[in-house]
Amino acid sequence: KGININNYQRCLFCTDDKHPQDILKNGHIDNNIRLAIKNNIDPIIAIKMATINVANCYNLQNIGAIAPGYIADI
Repeated sequence: KGININNYQRCLFCTDDKHPQDILKNGHIDNNIRLAIKNNIDPIIAIKMATINVANCYNLQNIGAIAPGYIADI
């Protein structure tokens, strides 16, 4: 509920608390995206929180998006 159009760029997903069995059963970051969408986060914003926001946070240049000048890591 706290994520909105004004602050989503500063939000990203973390899965440090996931056990390998949970990841095998439920998924990894993809599960976080599904949960965000289920909780009324716009799907595009949820995907940005899993990709470009992470790259920007960790200053990972040229990754995190599928666009000219970015390295596609699909």
